[in-house]
Amino acid sequence: MILLIKHLNTLINRLLTSPEANAAERLGIFRILYSLFYLWYLSTNKISFLSSLPTDAFRQTVLLSYFLPKPLPAILTNGLEFLLVTSLIMLLFGTYTQLCTLVVLISGCLLEACYSSVDHELAMVFLVFYIPLSMVVCGGWGDTYSVDKALHQRRDSVEINTVKKASKYALPINSLIVVLSILFFSSFIYKILGSWINYPELISNLVLERNIRAAIYQLPLNRLAPFISTTPFAYHSLRIITLAFEGTFIVTVFCKQLRNIYFPLALIFHAFNAIWLNVTFTPVLILYGLFIDWSSLYKTLLASQITTPISAILSDFPAKFLMYGSIFLAILSGLLWNIQVWFPRSFFTLGGVVNWQTIWYPVLPLSVIWLLLGIIQLSSTQTIEKIQHGIRSEEA
Repeated sequence: MILLIKHLNTLINRLLTSPEANAAERLGIFRILYSLFYLWYLSTNKISFLSSLPTDAFRQTVLLSYFLPKPLPAILTNGLEFLLVTSLIMLLFGTYTQLCTLVVLISGCLLEACYSSVDHELAMVFLVFYIPLSMVVCGGWGDTYSVDKALHQRRDSVEINTVKKASKYALPINSLIVVLSILFFSSFIYKILGSWINYPELISNLVLERNIRAAIYQLPLNRLAPFISTTPFAYHSLRIITLAFEGTFIVTVFCKQLRNIYFPLALIFHAFNAIWLNVTFTPVLILYGLFIDWSSLYKTLLASQITTPISAILSDFPAKFLMYGSIFLAILSGLLWNIQVWFPRSFFTLGGVVNWQTIWYPVLPLSVIWLLLGIIQLSSTQTIEKIQHGIRSEEA
């Protein structure tokens, strides 16, 4: 029994700390993208509406918000939103990164609990919980592309050694892949035990129902809905493909070569739901940004165009200017976030153009390109040999 536990512990450690290409740089760039995405999401959802709801609207029991007054006082919702916006701006610049990550986690979870007590379908657990929690526990996303790094180099005159800490930077990436795989598999089990097996016409009826809802709310219609709903091959195939995808997604934990197939497929799946079924999982979109090697993309597409590195640009500014400037901008943004004459909300939504649905329009073709590149890479002989070697290693 002890040998089995030791073997499982070794296997888990190997899975969670297996190296990821350019992990430190990826985390730094992802921190910036995460902050911008979270601010965009907040700009499209007015938290103040929680203060205008009647008491009976909070019909779901959520322990985290159970003892909060209902309806929520405006000072509470505005205070939490101020903390969240201020911390996200500081996180964007990488100032006091770990502290700001903790504040984002706590304030975001409190607001999430309030949203969920009104309607659990508003949930955005990856955005507000899993991602910041993994970064609080593992750390590391403030070690690159941040004010913290610039100040550390000036104070200690030593570059942060990201090579020796490679497993530290890979840990949050691998951990979130495990969480995502478990959630996909649990969705597969829920569908199997539910009506997806015994109700063959489920997809047929679903596309028609969603088209009716889209017409009511004046959203774009799914022009393929009549074809899908009247063609057994079409709606059966969509049902089987969905089940097969969710049930086998867990292979991404063990086989890295298949991630460039499953991750873009997941984005295509979410984009299809958002654009044509009006079922949105938009908050989960940012998670997939963690699995892209932004550092390689940056070096390939932009590095040749930028002659001065970001670190060199930051070194030209006084240390106090970097720190206090980012704090001042964060507090100012938090104070003016809900003032209509200022621009934060409209800035992040491009004047209302980018919403929960339109954000998927560019994501869909980019995901198809990612998938095609993944298929080309997977079809190479070298990649097939790596997969076979990985399977033999796991069996051993």
